[in-house]
Amino acid sequence: MLQGKVIINFEYDEKKEKCSWDLKQEGKDTLNKDNLIFLFQHLIGELMSDS
Repeated sequence: MLQGKVIINFEYDEKKEKCSWDLKQEGKDTLNKDNLIFLFQHLIGELMSDS
């Protein structure tokens, strides 16, 4: 089992309609790019099915 935190810090400028963000990982394990994409796809799927 992998364990850690993925933190997304974002800022949205409503006037410019522009979003900036950065990603940080903390904890025992970190994910590579492919595993991060898989995690985000899984989370989005769960969020969409809860609607």
